[in-house]
Amino acid sequence: MSGKTVNLTRNKRLKELQSMAGYMAERLANKVPPCKVVEVDGHKITALWYSSPGSAIMYKTLAISSPFEDWRAITALGQMGSTANIDGLEIPVADEDTFLFFALNIK
Repeated sequence: MSGKTVNLTRNKRLKELQSMAGYMAERLANKVPPCKVVEVDGHKITALWYSSPGSAIMYKTLAISSPFEDWRAITALGQMGSTANIDGLEIPVADEDTFLFFALNIK
């Protein structure tokens, strides 16, 4: 198997992980009471509402922070580690390590 094939397969799997984790996070966010924060292995997890100051767009999902990072959303709306911008709504998307942490620890 060539390096390019391995990289394409890995990227496809990461997108699948992000899609499934994002779906689960959105579903769970609707069941979490407001302002409830859970700590798991030094990471804090909560449901956050993201809203755009210039429009009525709102989005709710789970977000994770660690001692070294601010809150990052578990979502499939943007590339891992980037900031998704949807009609002025900016959502900081979790990086690969955070998605893996979420997938391994969500119960």
